[in-house]
Amino acid sequence: MASYVFRYFNTIGYGETTRLLLTAAKVEWTEEHPEWPQEKSNQPFGRLPVLIERSIDGSPDLVLS
Repeated sequence: MASYVFRYFNTIGYGETTRLLLTAAKVEWTEEHPEWPQEKSNQPFGRLPVLIERSIDGSPDLVLS
């Protein structure tokens, strides 16, 4: 089964809907809070939120930004 990594600021905002949907779907997910703006260049398109779907072996299958 896939797991998810959600990257966003530690605040309520655009990411809150995603947090609620992941919780309601009862899927395995973790949250990361990147240091901003230091990690801006490491994010897809240089922006947040980011949702990463990981396969069973841990490799990213899908990255949404």
